[in-house]
Amino acid sequence: MDIVYLDEYMLTTKLMMEKEYAVKSKNIEVDQKTTNTVATACIAAISSGKGMVHNAVYDNSVDSVKFIGFLRRIMDKYGDDPFIIYMDSLRVHLSVKT
Repeated sequence: MDIVYLDEYMLTTKLMMEKEYAVKSKNIEVDQKTTNTVATACIAAISSGKGMVHNAVYDNSVDSVKFIGFLRRIMDKYGDDPFIIYMDSLRVHLSVKT
């Protein structure tokens, strides 16, 4: 049985300004036109059997509707083959709607 590992990552301009890194004695260069966004959510599912199962990028955070759609895409890729999803306890993962 394949185990699918699922996780999300949020990109925000606030995070970028607080957590920027550069090579010693070099300034970080950022194109403000391409990074001026409120938030971008990235979600990915990987497994040892299939590698990258599915990934997606969304404007703003992942809500129940987006997450259910993401799970359905994973289910479509596995068809009738059994699999287990391993994920953290993000609020959308535990929501009654989900």
